[in-house]
Amino acid sequence: MYQAIINQIPPHLVFISGFAGNCGVLANKRPASMANIAIDLDTSVSEAWKEIPGIISLNQDTTRFIPDLIKSYPADIIPHIYLFLDPPYLKSVRSGGGNYYKKEMLDQDQHEVLLDMVQQLPVMVGLVHYPCDLYDRSLTGWRTIDFTGRTRSGTRTERMYMNYPPRISYMTTDTLATIIESENSIERAETTLSPNLSVWSRWSAITLSRS
Repeated sequence: MYQAIINQIPPHLVFISGFAGNCGVLANKRPASMANIAIDLDTSVSEAWKEIPGIISLNQDTTRFIPDLIKSYPADIIPHIYLFLDPPYLKSVRSGGGNYYKKEMLDQDQHEVLLDMVQQLPVMVGLVHYPCDLYDRSLTGWRTIDFTGRTRSGTRTERMYMNYPPRISYMTTDTLATIIESENSIERAETTLSPNLSVWSRWSAITLSRS
């Protein structure tokens, strides 16, 4: 299932996984050239990500922390940030309605705050949830894809909401040479936009996590 999500992610310099859990997307995608960040409120999850080389792991409340983290980046980097969110799903749409996580989001109010927050962010956002009226109404105008995968309760259809166009829209032609150049130009931006930002990004995130 994670590969279907990865296929929808456009070129980027910074990758942030909110509500990281055991995020298969972060674990299996090609690392972003500037920073790869995992955020989770569960201390045990955060400590596990710290053991993985190249990952900046932050023990924070994703909904509250994300806006400040994004504001900490220079203006020329912000459009190249990709935020992936896989929050604990609404209890009302879970099979059996059980509690699965140490840090839950059982109340609809919590999801409404999250949905309001993501709509105000100036970055690329991909958010995964079971199809439901709350998310469909709140994210009107966002592109969606549905995919089927294995969950704790069996096989379910999940929906990915995206605030950006399909990857092909980033290409000027459908020629292989243009596609390759588009991918490479994003990777080169680390040096052409803001030199040494990979170091800056790590220390900025650590500083924010302690504030």
